[in-house]
Amino acid sequence: MKSDNKQAFIWAIGGSDCNAGAGIQADIKAAQKLAVYCSTVVTAVTVQNSQGVSTINPVALEIFSGQILALAQDGLPQVIKIGLLASTEQVLWLSDWLQRLEQQNKKPQVIFDPVVVAGGGERLTQQDTRQALTQFLLLRVDVLTANWHEALWLTDSQGNPDSETLLARLQQLPVNRVLLKGGHGPNSGQSIDWLLDKSDVLALSTKRITGVDAHGTGCTMASALAAALVKGLPLKEAFVLAKALVFQGIQNHLSIGDGAPKLGLQALRFSAESFPQYYPVQEAILPTAAFARCNTKQLGLYPVVDSLVWVERLLNYGVKTLQLRIKTGDMQFISEQIRKANQLARAHQARLFINDYWQLAIEHHCYGVHLGQEDLDSADLTAIQKAGLRLGISTHGYYELLRAMSLRPSYIAIGAIFATNTKDMSGQIQGTEKLHHLVQLAKDYPLVAIGGINLARAPEVLSTGVGSVAVVSAITQAHDPQESVRQFRSLLQQQGIANEPEQY
Repeated sequence: MKSDNKQAFIWAIGGSDCNAGAGIQADIKAAQKLAVYCSTVVTAVTVQNSQGVSTINPVALEIFSGQILALAQDGLPQVIKIGLLASTEQVLWLSDWLQRLEQQNKKPQVIFDPVVVAGGGERLTQQDTRQALTQFLLLRVDVLTANWHEALWLTDSQGNPDSETLLARLQQLPVNRVLLKGGHGPNSGQSIDWLLDKSDVLALSTKRITGVDAHGTGCTMASALAAALVKGLPLKEAFVLAKALVFQGIQNHLSIGDGAPKLGLQALRFSAESFPQYYPVQEAILPTAAFARCNTKQLGLYPVVDSLVWVERLLNYGVKTLQLRIKTGDMQFISEQIRKANQLARAHQARLFINDYWQLAIEHHCYGVHLGQEDLDSADLTAIQKAGLRLGISTHGYYELLRAMSLRPSYIAIGAIFATNTKDMSGQIQGTEKLHHLVQLAKDYPLVAIGGINLARAPEVLSTGVGSVAVVSAITQAHDPQESVRQFRSLLQQQGIANEPEQY
């Protein structure tokens, strides 16, 4: 009897490690840690232990292809992770099969982790193998994950180029996205991983754990990336989780035998200490100090409104935190609205954040400014910090949260928690389970949840530990806005969140 219980699953194509530190055994363990099922295609059977590989025995092409065709009868996965391909024949057959799927618009996403080892244990440096990979397989790959040595091999690089040079060479490969793993890169006390496409580079760093050369980090990183993608996370979000899993696995390494330790994979810990940090690649000049703090970590009810009329109305209802987000009007009109709103907020001892218009917020000596991720690239953050303004930053997931934390803002907004009518947030819905994890990562900051929150949903949102809920239509489109404010404030008080005034 067929079950209707749909399970997220991936395929892992690679070698079998009898020591269970790398290969498809590592793929299975990494996928399971992210609650994803992993089917496997064995390309080679290895004989190895903690001290090294004795032999690699490629499976016959008919067995290799037979596994793939048999699994395909049960349905194709959304993501395939490819590791060791033990012969040029396997490379060419797999490339051709993926091309046929692509022509039928059926090709899954493909992550390729190039384990460049041949049947005798030597590296696959033969020219025909590299040519087969770069001329055929890479054309079908969506994300290439390579460590430093593999990147040098794939780009045919001589010597020891710096990271900028190697990244530029990787961008010339016939693949859309590359994850360059920095564990074997230059030792700077940090392990920096880069995620790049043809036009952009993102990076994450963790402290380098010395004295632990753990086995299976590459397989685990790539298969965790695949598992996170199949759960619907954007690539940069999957990048964060995969790096966190590997780092925590190295921290909890297992020593079985006298050789290389294995990753000790446990449930992910969502804490700033065990997650990677945002690494600025091409950042503008950043403030050298943290932004001014609010007088409380619990900002409470946080309406976002688009006019001076609403600012005055809400202040009279007793609201102590709000944002003015003006969408239309010339600069003179906007400036005057901000000036008057700021005067009103000060008179009511309230925290007024100005959305986007940071120059006007500085000019009128406002309490704070709120910026989106795209605004961080153009705003003069140092000027905002030196003016003493508080800074709030919008985030949409793990990567943007890490970026925001690196700037040490006054508060961080997390959204969209639910779908909302005020803005199209397709692909950026966080949900309360993920919100709970994000709160754990940024627990030292005032946190604001935003997006689709109403009175019915607010208790579930507040249970995650956020100290503020931002609302728009739940108040501005309410039949009785004053009563809506009263009910929200009552709910917040029940959660121990006070409606504190700001001391000017």
